[in-house]
Amino acid sequence: MNQLLLALALVAAVVLSGCSSTNADEAPRDEEGSLTGVGEVGVNRLRLGDCFDQESDVVSSTSVQAVQAVPCEDDHDQEVFYLGALPENDYSGDQVTADLVAEQCIAVFETYVGISYADSSLDVAYIYPSEDSWNDGDRGYVCSLFDVNMEPLAGTMRGAAR
Repeated sequence: MNQLLLALALVAAVVLSGCSSTNADEAPRDEEGSLTGVGEVGVNRLRLGDCFDQESDVVSSTSVQAVQAVPCEDDHDQEVFYLGALPENDYSGDQVTADLVAEQCIAVFETYVGISYADSSLDVAYIYPSEDSWNDGDRGYVCSLFDVNMEPLAGTMRGAAR
């Protein structure tokens, strides 16, 4: 059953490879680091709980350098629910890397949302290192969530149990 869930997640998830070295951080933040306005944020500068919008042409991209961050109080497409790092091994290829990241994102989903991934009306997306960025030392990945019906999210999904 877990393998079926993982396979479904891989099919349903928006997989965006190629974490970048972009240091864009134009979205305003308060003293605690929460977003207070709209602006571009490089994927390597995203923080736990950040909300952002994805334009349709970016969703189908194989490389994401930055996203349009928005305060979670505003309608948004996705929310960062986990930030992780892959082990310092040799690059195992795009599919193996995507599978490892997907597995980890699904494993921590319930801790953030408050309901199991299988019972949720949310799905996962992830941004992970490409082979080129891996060779430059990038091991970080971002897990984000979105509504399975592609409806905008309102407010944070942390503890939302949906």
